[in-house]
Amino acid sequence: MKNMTFKKITSQRLFLPIFCLALVLLINIVTTPNFFAIEVRNGVLYGYLIDIINRASELVILAVGMTLVVSSSAGTDISVGAIMAVSAAVCCNLLTGGERAATAYANPLILGFLAALIVGAAIGCFNGFLVAKLNIQPMVATLIMFTAGRGIAQLITDGQITYVRVDSYRTLGASLPGFPVPTPFIVAVVVVALTSLLLKKTALGMYIQSVGINKRASQLVGIKSVMIIFLTYAYCGLCSGLSGLIASSRIYSADANNIGLNMELDAILAVAIGGNSLGGGKFSLAGSVIGAYTIQALTTTLYAMHVSSDQVPVYKAIVVVIIVALQSPGFARWRKSLAQKKELSAAGKEAAMDDRHAKFESLPEERREAIVSAAVETFGKNDYKNASTETIARRAGISKGLLFFYFKNKKELYLYLMEHLMEKVSNLVLDEGYWEIDDFFELLVYAAETKSKVLSKFPYLLEFSIRAFYPEHKDIKDTMDSWTQRQLDFMFTTYFKNVRFDRFRDDIDPKYVLNMLIWLADGYLHQQQALHQRIDLDAMMDEMYRWCDMLKAYSYKEEYRGR
Repeated sequence: MKNMTFKKITSQRLFLPIFCLALVLLINIVTTPNFFAIEVRNGVLYGYLIDIINRASELVILAVGMTLVVSSSAGTDISVGAIMAVSAAVCCNLLTGGERAATAYANPLILGFLAALIVGAAIGCFNGFLVAKLNIQPMVATLIMFTAGRGIAQLITDGQITYVRVDSYRTLGASLPGFPVPTPFIVAVVVVALTSLLLKKTALGMYIQSVGINKRASQLVGIKSVMIIFLTYAYCGLCSGLSGLIASSRIYSADANNIGLNMELDAILAVAIGGNSLGGGKFSLAGSVIGAYTIQALTTTLYAMHVSSDQVPVYKAIVVVIIVALQSPGFARWRKSLAQKKELSAAGKEAAMDDRHAKFESLPEERREAIVSAAVETFGKNDYKNASTETIARRAGISKGLLFFYFKNKKELYLYLMEHLMEKVSNLVLDEGYWEIDDFFELLVYAAETKSKVLSKFPYLLEFSIRAFYPEHKDIKDTMDSWTQRQLDFMFTTYFKNVRFDRFRDDIDPKYVLNMLIWLADGYLHQQQALHQRIDLDAMMDEMYRWCDMLKAYSYKEEYRGR
């Protein structure tokens, strides 16, 4: 039981980022005994921990924007540091009225803040246009502002550091009067909360991930991928502008040479340390935030250990390489190989499982179907985690002990159901009419229509199928993903043996076309789930007809398109 709990904890997506952060912090128990001490000076909290949450605020905000950019475009925005410098320069130049220093505002403070945010968002829009509309590689596109940004900031400030010596300007980078928590931390929390709320309460988060996983497939299902990528870069620019304001407020000035210097690298590392793939797709906002705090905790720890500022980057690089390596696909494959070796040692248990299944198959058909129906209904109504074996046994009219006599555990029962129902549906689909069809798309439509009729006849079978093919629980996700891939390989060698693949264009792989159809179906189902709409099989079949017509026109040789 303890082993299972530990495995469950370690398999969580955020486990490694949190572990790395905790490890960095715990090192200070030995190296810096007073590291965790917090005190109040003049009504403001002080201490190493407070310094971490305060100094990491700009990086947290940058990491939020960078996460969305990486997820949607599979590329990075290396201009965020330069955008910070430009935004700070614009703000300070407006507030000082173009003077080198000012002790009073030449323009309203809110105007300076708004101008900085607008400039940041505008530069983000420029980057987004280059990447989304002109299809320029993200790093190359953002390299323009990375190179020119600080020069622009220097032009705005006439090559001088512009000082705003007004107490209210320092509030954003310090703390509110009478409030002990640093203002940058509050701003970072608000940004993370609002962004998270936006992504969860709308379909935007799902769209960003869909575009990042497969831009072309997303376009085919109606997602405006160009607009999605453009918006993520615009938002990243807005976040950069806000970070620039905070950085400028800390030093009550615009220093074009130093504000945001090397921050783009830390932002990218924060995303990577947070367990996000730099290849785009699924992302974790919480992971990026943890990654940002990990980087700042590491920096603060090194300073607390009296490491000189010129040596800090070396130590940071070493630690970051280790952390990123632990989260790399290669390390994951190594862990997986160890797990596979463990599975091989348990091969003898499979014989016992086969024996249990044989006993179940020997039951009278009526008794067997009652158990299967009860299981399908329970798993259809609930996700895997919340589906109760006790409920299954009660609905089937048997004891829970007898259920576990036939199936060792819930996972074994679930996988048996998948195999059993797949075989049952296949037998109904693969009739005489099926084998008479030699056209790829006609065959897919025929199979889909037959399967739709089967699913509509059996209660809860549709719900069970959707939950099975989009599993969220760790216990079955890897197994189901592997099983689905095997089914696709088997389908091509067995179910399509009579298909005339010569009708396809020479540069088109039929297997890839099938994958495209699967992606389209995935997108449709995910969209329906996101909108909390019940799956309508008739409506989905209408979509299926459109997809097949569209892909047939794209992939078939001209002489076969009209047939």
